[in-house]
Amino acid sequence: MKFTQGEWYAVGSWVEHDDDGVADICNCDPASMRQEHLQRTDEEVRANVQLISAAPELLQSLQWLLTITEDDGSEMDQARICAQQAIDKALGDGWEAEYNKANGEPHEN
Repeated sequence: MKFTQGEWYAVGSWVEHDDDGVADICNCDPASMRQEHLQRTDEEVRANVQLISAAPELLQSLQWLLTITEDDGSEMDQARICAQQAIDKALGDGWEAEYNKANGEPHEN
């Protein structure tokens, strides 16, 4: 699964990408989707935009975490399981092979 590469930016209620300055990743304003009834506060909309804009970096960090941690029965193993589940949810099956190919680093479940 591929997503828009490069840095994502939080701008108002939009998540933007460098390529053209429009909300090309997403617009989190419920009014723009005729969902005013959700009554999201500006603070909540901005928090959603901020979280979504961090998704590429969060994903990269979780992938890196899985390459540097050992399976030793510790609490770190639980963190690795949670990271694995989050990555799988975001990318679906088969992300390991693509990540390893791009980064030259082996990863085992």
